[in-house]
Amino acid sequence: MKDERDIQEENLMEDLEDPTQARDTRRALDQLRKNPDVDPRLQQMARELLSGRTGLRDIIENPTYLSALGENLNRIRQAAEQMTPEEEQRSREQAERFFAEQKEEAEREDAERKQQAREERENSPRPKRRH
Repeated sequence: MKDERDIQEENLMEDLEDPTQARDTRRALDQLRKNPDVDPRLQQMARELLSGRTGLRDIIENPTYLSALGENLNRIRQAAEQMTPEEEQRSREQAERFFAEQKEEAEREDAERKQQAREERENSPRPKRRH
């Protein structure tokens, strides 16, 4: 399946207004697609979105994907309710580390994009001046 080309954040912008939200959504979808512990229906949903074959708005109208989302959210809620205080603390710490890593990666990507745009501007041919 890797012969398919993934969409970029810009492709998600028709459904999302914020570029940061689009980037985070693309990353979350990529995580869903790659994680073997994720419900196969959600992996398929992520593949469909990342390939550009379907849009975020289409997902809302798809009963298979909505059902999978609802079932998995219920499972997560039930598991959270059964956690011991120690498990909750470990989970919180893991989440903090995960989000810190995601933030660092996003900042690195943003810096790379800015640098690339700056280099493209600097290396692009200058318009000739008219006298």
